[in-house]
Amino acid sequence: SLESGLLRALRRAPSALVLVNYHMTIAGQPPFGGHFSPLGAFHAPTRRFLVLDCWPDTAPCWIDSDALITAMRAVDSESGLSRGWLEIDAGSETGSISKFISISE
Repeated sequence: SLESGLLRALRRAPSALVLVNYHMTIAGQPPFGGHFSPLGAFHAPTRRFLVLDCWPDTAPCWIDSDALITAMRAVDSESGLSRGWLEIDAGSETGSISKFISISE
């Protein structure tokens, strides 16, 4: 499942970082659109991910797993592709993308 894929990626911390590309309004953060943010944690009892938003107009928040995955499935209006997540290898000096997961229906 997509949730388990995100969890596997998070478990690689601190040797890897996870950035999600999601549509903020669909995730419950209106009136904003597409956005990249790092993931910080997962709270299993409530199935919520901690999105460490660094944009000045928003704050870090806990987003329901299903809502986040639905927001990552949203199609980007410029590229015509679904959103997804990046795993960034933090083990190198410059960091490198180790995986990009684009989510399609």
